[in-house]
Amino acid sequence: MHISITGKPGSGKSTISNILKTDTGFQIFSTGALQREFALQHNLSTLEMNQLMTQDKNYDHLIDDTTTKISIEKKDVTIIFDSRMAWKFADNSFKVFVTIDPLVAATRVMTNPRGDEEVYDNLEDAKQKMIERSKVENSRFMDFYGVDTFDYSNYDLVVDSTYATANELASIIYIKYQEFIEAENKQHDILLSPKLLYPLAKVSDINIKTLLDYKEKRKHIDEPISIVALDGYHYIIDGHYRTLASIMNDEKLINVTLADLNINPLYNSTENLIKQIQAVGIAAVHDFEAIGEFQYKSYPVYYFGGFKY
Repeated sequence: MHISITGKPGSGKSTISNILKTDTGFQIFSTGALQREFALQHNLSTLEMNQLMTQDKNYDHLIDDTTTKISIEKKDVTIIFDSRMAWKFADNSFKVFVTIDPLVAATRVMTNPRGDEEVYDNLEDAKQKMIERSKVENSRFMDFYGVDTFDYSNYDLVVDSTYATANELASIIYIKYQEFIEAENKQHDILLSPKLLYPLAKVSDINIKTLLDYKEKRKHIDEPISIVALDGYHYIIDGHYRTLASIMNDEKLINVTLADLNINPLYNSTENLIKQIQAVGIAAVHDFEAIGEFQYKSYPVYYFGGFKY
Protein backbone atom coordinates (compact mmCIF):
# COMPACT_ATOMS: atom_id res chain seq x y z
CA MET A 1 0.00 0.00 0.00
CA HIS A 2 1.22 3.48 -0.89
CA ILE A 3 1.03 6.69 1.19
CA SER A 4 -0.42 9.90 -0.25
CA ILE A 5 0.23 13.12 1.64
CA THR A 6 -1.51 16.43 1.00
CA GLY A 7 -2.43 19.40 3.16
CA LYS A 8 -2.49 23.13 3.66
CA PRO A 9 0.28 25.35 2.23
CA GLY A 10 3.00 25.78 4.85
CA SER A 11 1.94 22.68 6.77
CA GLY A 12 5.26 20.94 6.13
CA LYS A 13 3.89 18.06 4.07
CA SER A 14 6.96 17.91 1.81
CA THR A 15 9.32 17.95 4.81
CA ILE A 16 7.31 15.15 6.42
CA SER A 17 7.38 13.17 3.18
CA ASN A 18 11.16 13.47 2.95
CA ILE A 19 11.62 12.40 6.58
CA LEU A 20 9.45 9.36 5.92
CA LYS A 21 11.54 8.56 2.88
CA THR A 22 14.76 8.81 4.89
CA ASP A 23 13.43 6.80 7.85
CA THR A 24 11.72 4.03 5.88
CA GLY A 25 13.54 3.86 2.57
CA PHE A 26 10.23 4.28 0.72
CA GLN A 27 10.36 5.93 -2.68
CA ILE A 28 8.88 9.40 -3.08
CA PHE A 29 6.99 10.96 -5.96
CA SER A 30 6.32 14.70 -5.89
CA THR A 31 3.86 16.24 -8.32
CA GLY A 32 5.31 19.62 -7.29
CA ALA A 33 8.62 18.50 -8.73
CA LEU A 34 6.78 17.38 -11.87
CA GLN A 35 5.14 20.80 -12.18
CA ARG A 36 8.53 22.48 -11.79
CA GLU A 37 9.86 20.23 -14.54
CA PHE A 38 6.98 21.34 -16.79
CA ALA A 39 7.76 24.98 -15.96
CA LEU A 40 11.40 24.48 -16.85
CA GLN A 41 10.49 22.85 -20.14
CA HIS A 42 8.30 25.84 -21.03
CA ASN A 43 10.77 28.42 -19.65
CA LEU A 44 8.13 29.61 -17.14
CA SER A 45 8.23 30.57 -13.48
CA THR A 46 6.33 28.40 -10.97
CA LEU A 47 3.64 31.07 -10.67
CA GLU A 48 3.31 31.32 -14.47
CA MET A 49 3.07 27.53 -14.68
CA ASN A 50 0.27 27.50 -12.07
CA GLN A 51 -1.59 30.16 -14.06
CA LEU A 52 -1.16 28.15 -17.25
CA MET A 53 -2.52 25.03 -15.55
CA THR A 54 -5.71 26.86 -14.56
CA GLN A 55 -6.29 27.54 -18.27
CA ASP A 56 -5.07 24.23 -19.73
CA LYS A 57 -6.39 21.16 -17.91
CA ASN A 58 -4.21 18.83 -19.95
CA TYR A 59 -1.38 19.35 -17.45
CA ASP A 60 -3.62 18.24 -14.57
CA HIS A 61 -4.65 15.18 -16.55
CA LEU A 62 -1.00 14.39 -17.29
CA ILE A 63 -0.08 14.59 -13.59
CA ASP A 64 -3.12 12.56 -12.53
CA ASP A 65 -2.49 9.88 -15.16
CA THR A 66 1.19 9.70 -14.20
CA THR A 67 0.26 9.30 -10.53
CA THR A 68 -2.17 6.47 -11.29
CA LYS A 69 0.26 4.77 -13.68
CA ILE A 70 3.15 4.79 -11.21
CA SER A 71 0.98 3.60 -8.31
CA ILE A 72 -0.27 0.61 -10.34
CA GLU A 73 3.02 -0.29 -11.99
CA LYS A 74 4.78 -0.20 -8.61
CA LYS A 75 1.99 -1.69 -6.52
CA ASP A 76 4.46 -3.96 -4.73
CA VAL A 77 6.68 -1.01 -3.75
CA THR A 78 5.54 1.55 -1.17
CA ILE A 79 5.66 5.03 -2.67
CA ILE A 80 5.07 8.29 -0.81
CA PHE A 81 3.06 10.58 -3.07
CA ASP A 82 3.66 14.22 -2.08
CA SER A 83 0.76 15.64 -4.02
CA ARG A 84 -2.44 17.67 -3.68
CA MET A 85 -4.59 15.12 -5.54
CA ALA A 86 -2.75 11.81 -5.20
CA TRP A 87 -5.21 10.75 -2.49
CA LYS A 88 -7.75 10.52 -5.32
CA PHE A 89 -5.59 9.14 -8.12
CA ALA A 90 -2.94 6.95 -6.48
CA ASP A 91 -4.17 3.37 -6.45
CA ASN A 92 -4.42 1.77 -2.99
CA SER A 93 -2.95 4.54 -0.84
CA PHE A 94 -3.15 5.51 2.83
CA LYS A 95 -4.52 9.04 2.53
CA VAL A 96 -3.02 11.71 4.81
CA PHE A 97 -3.96 15.39 5.15
CA VAL A 98 -1.75 17.80 7.13
CA THR A 99 -3.43 20.87 8.61
CA ILE A 100 -1.98 23.86 10.48
CA ASP A 101 -2.98 27.15 12.08
CA PRO A 102 -3.20 29.69 9.20
CA LEU A 103 -0.96 32.28 10.88
CA VAL A 104 1.71 29.70 11.70
CA ALA A 105 1.59 28.56 8.07
CA ALA A 106 2.00 32.17 6.91
CA THR A 107 4.96 32.62 9.26
CA ARG A 108 6.67 29.55 7.84
CA VAL A 109 6.10 30.64 4.25
CA MET A 110 7.39 34.17 4.91
CA THR A 111 10.40 32.80 6.77
CA ASN A 112 11.18 30.47 3.87
CA PRO A 113 10.09 32.38 0.73
CA ARG A 114 9.30 30.25 -2.29
CA GLY A 115 10.67 32.31 -5.12
CA ASP A 116 8.23 34.47 -7.03
CA GLU A 117 4.98 32.60 -6.25
CA GLU A 118 3.34 35.39 -4.25
CA VAL A 119 4.36 38.62 -2.53
CA TYR A 120 3.03 39.54 0.93
CA ASP A 121 3.00 42.95 2.61
CA ASN A 122 3.10 41.52 6.15
CA LEU A 123 2.21 38.44 8.17
CA GLU A 124 -1.52 39.13 8.35
CA ASP A 125 -1.60 39.83 4.62
CA ALA A 126 0.18 36.51 4.03
CA LYS A 127 -2.35 34.67 6.22
CA GLN A 128 -5.38 36.10 4.44
CA LYS A 129 -3.92 35.61 0.95
CA MET A 130 -3.00 32.01 1.72
CA ILE A 131 -6.51 31.33 3.02
CA GLU A 132 -8.04 32.87 -0.09
CA ARG A 133 -5.63 31.07 -2.39
CA SER A 134 -6.52 27.75 -0.77
CA LYS A 135 -10.23 28.47 -1.19
CA VAL A 136 -9.77 29.38 -4.86
CA GLU A 137 -7.68 26.28 -5.48
CA ASN A 138 -10.23 24.09 -3.71
CA SER A 139 -13.02 25.60 -5.83
CA ARG A 140 -10.99 24.72 -8.93
CA PHE A 141 -10.63 21.13 -7.71
CA MET A 142 -14.36 20.97 -6.98
CA ASP A 143 -15.15 22.18 -10.50
CA PHE A 144 -12.54 19.98 -12.12
CA TYR A 145 -12.77 16.78 -10.06
CA GLY A 146 -16.06 17.15 -8.18
CA VAL A 147 -14.33 16.71 -4.80
CA ASP A 148 -13.81 18.95 -1.77
CA THR A 149 -10.16 18.64 -0.72
CA PHE A 150 -11.02 20.34 2.62
CA ASP A 151 -13.43 17.54 3.52
CA TYR A 152 -11.58 15.51 6.16
CA SER A 153 -13.76 12.46 5.48
CA ASN A 154 -11.75 11.99 2.27
CA TYR A 155 -8.69 10.99 4.28
CA ASP A 156 -7.61 8.08 6.44
CA LEU A 157 -5.57 10.35 8.71
CA VAL A 158 -5.66 14.09 9.39
CA VAL A 159 -2.82 15.48 11.52
CA ASP A 160 -1.99 18.96 12.80
CA SER A 161 1.52 20.36 12.38
CA THR A 162 1.02 23.57 14.39
CA TYR A 163 2.82 22.29 17.48
CA ALA A 164 4.09 18.83 16.53
CA THR A 165 7.44 18.61 14.74
CA ALA A 166 7.85 17.11 11.28
CA ASN A 167 9.76 14.19 12.82
CA GLU A 168 6.95 13.53 15.30
CA LEU A 169 4.35 13.62 12.55
CA ALA A 170 6.38 11.35 10.28
CA SER A 171 6.50 8.82 13.13
CA ILE A 172 2.74 9.12 13.77
CA ILE A 173 1.93 8.72 10.06
CA TYR A 174 4.10 5.61 9.80
CA ILE A 175 2.52 4.02 12.89
CA LYS A 176 -1.01 4.81 11.68
CA TYR A 177 -0.09 3.50 8.23
CA GLN A 178 1.01 0.16 9.71
CA GLU A 179 -2.14 -0.02 11.86
CA PHE A 180 -4.30 0.75 8.82
CA ILE A 181 -2.73 -2.05 6.78
CA GLU A 182 -3.32 -4.59 9.54
CA ALA A 183 -6.82 -3.47 10.58
CA GLU A 184 -9.87 -5.36 9.35
CA ASN A 185 -12.16 -2.41 10.03
CA LYS A 186 -10.41 0.63 8.58
CA GLN A 187 -10.49 3.62 10.93
CA HIS A 188 -10.33 7.28 9.98
CA ASP A 189 -8.35 9.35 12.50
CA ILE A 190 -8.24 13.11 13.04
CA LEU A 191 -5.48 14.24 15.41
CA LEU A 192 -5.47 17.96 16.20
CA SER A 193 -3.91 20.15 18.85
CA PRO A 194 -6.58 21.13 21.41
CA LYS A 195 -5.18 24.67 21.05
CA LEU A 196 -6.48 24.56 17.48
CA LEU A 197 -10.11 24.15 18.60
CA TYR A 198 -12.31 27.24 19.08
CA PRO A 199 -15.47 27.62 21.20
CA LEU A 200 -18.88 27.81 19.60
CA ALA A 201 -20.55 28.63 22.89
CA LYS A 202 -20.05 31.23 25.60
CA VAL A 203 -17.98 29.63 28.35
CA SER A 204 -18.30 32.15 31.20
CA ASP A 205 -20.44 29.63 33.08
CA ILE A 206 -17.84 26.83 32.95
CA ASN A 207 -17.87 24.94 36.26
CA ILE A 208 -14.25 24.85 37.41
CA LYS A 209 -14.83 21.89 39.75
CA THR A 210 -16.28 19.86 36.87
CA LEU A 211 -13.42 20.94 34.61
CA LEU A 212 -10.80 19.85 37.15
CA ASP A 213 -12.58 16.51 37.43
CA TYR A 214 -12.24 16.11 33.66
CA LYS A 215 -8.57 17.09 33.88
CA GLU A 216 -7.68 14.75 36.74
CA LYS A 217 -9.63 11.74 35.44
CA ARG A 218 -8.49 12.42 31.86
CA LYS A 219 -12.06 12.09 30.62
CA HIS A 220 -11.06 13.87 27.43
CA ILE A 221 -9.27 10.69 26.33
CA ASP A 222 -12.45 8.61 26.24
CA GLU A 223 -14.46 10.49 23.62
CA PRO A 224 -13.32 12.48 20.55
CA ILE A 225 -14.13 16.18 20.39
CA SER A 226 -16.87 16.89 17.83
CA ILE A 227 -15.96 19.74 15.47
CA VAL A 228 -16.72 21.56 12.22
CA ALA A 229 -14.06 23.19 10.06
CA LEU A 230 -14.10 26.45 8.09
CA ASP A 231 -11.28 28.38 6.38
CA GLY A 232 -8.59 26.36 8.14
CA TYR A 233 -10.08 26.82 11.62
CA HIS A 234 -11.85 24.21 13.76
CA TYR A 235 -14.88 24.88 15.98
CA ILE A 236 -16.13 22.80 18.89
CA ILE A 237 -19.64 21.42 18.52
CA ASP A 238 -19.40 19.13 21.53
CA GLY A 239 -16.51 18.90 24.00
CA HIS A 240 -15.66 22.31 25.48
CA TYR A 241 -14.79 20.74 28.88
CA ARG A 242 -12.77 17.96 27.27
CA THR A 243 -10.87 20.42 25.10
CA LEU A 244 -9.93 22.61 28.07
CA ALA A 245 -8.93 19.53 30.09
CA SER A 246 -6.61 18.37 27.33
CA ILE A 247 -5.06 21.85 27.10
CA MET A 248 -4.50 21.89 30.88
CA ASN A 249 -2.87 18.46 30.62
CA ASP A 250 -0.54 19.68 27.85
CA GLU A 251 -1.81 17.17 25.31
CA LYS A 252 -0.08 17.87 21.99
CA LEU A 253 -2.60 16.03 19.79
CA ILE A 254 -6.06 14.70 20.64
CA ASN A 255 -8.70 12.65 18.88
CA VAL A 256 -11.28 14.71 17.03
CA THR A 257 -14.28 13.73 14.93
CA LEU A 258 -16.39 15.57 12.39
CA ALA A 259 -19.78 16.55 13.78
CA ASP A 260 -22.75 14.54 12.56
CA LEU A 261 -24.63 17.20 10.62
CA ASN A 262 -27.79 15.13 10.74
CA ILE A 263 -27.78 15.69 14.49
CA ASN A 264 -26.47 19.26 14.11
CA PRO A 265 -28.20 20.46 10.91
CA LEU A 266 -27.57 24.11 11.83
CA TYR A 267 -23.96 23.72 10.71
CA ASN A 268 -24.86 22.35 7.29
CA SER A 269 -24.87 25.99 6.22
CA THR A 270 -21.68 28.06 6.15
CA GLU A 271 -23.81 31.16 6.62
CA ASN A 272 -25.34 29.76 9.81
CA LEU A 273 -21.95 28.69 11.13
CA ILE A 274 -20.54 32.18 10.60
CA LYS A 275 -23.56 33.72 12.32
CA GLN A 276 -22.98 31.45 15.32
CA ILE A 277 -19.29 32.36 15.47
CA GLN A 278 -20.19 36.05 15.36
CA ALA A 279 -22.85 35.58 18.05
CA VAL A 280 -20.33 33.93 20.37
CA GLY A 281 -17.81 36.73 19.78
CA ILE A 282 -14.15 37.20 20.58
CA ALA A 283 -14.88 37.67 24.30
CA ALA A 284 -15.79 33.97 24.58
CA VAL A 285 -12.50 33.06 22.92
CA HIS A 286 -10.55 35.11 25.46
CA ASP A 287 -12.59 33.54 28.30
CA PHE A 288 -11.61 30.13 26.92
CA GLU A 289 -7.94 31.17 26.88
CA ALA A 290 -8.14 32.51 30.44
CA ILE A 291 -9.64 29.30 31.81
CA GLY A 292 -7.13 27.10 29.98
CA GLU A 293 -4.22 29.49 30.65
CA PHE A 294 -3.06 29.51 27.04
CA GLN A 295 -3.26 31.70 23.93
CA TYR A 296 -4.33 30.77 20.42
CA LYS A 297 -1.82 31.30 17.66
CA SER A 298 -4.39 33.32 15.69
CA TYR A 299 -8.07 34.26 15.69
CA PRO A 300 -10.71 33.58 13.00
CA VAL A 301 -11.93 36.93 11.63
CA TYR A 302 -15.60 36.02 12.06
CA TYR A 303 -15.36 36.31 15.86
CA PHE A 304 -14.91 40.04 15.45
CA GLY A 305 -18.25 40.38 13.61
CA GLY A 306 -19.22 42.55 10.67
CA PHE A 307 -17.74 40.31 7.98
CA LYS A 308 -19.71 39.33 4.92
CA TYR A 309 -20.19 35.70 3.98
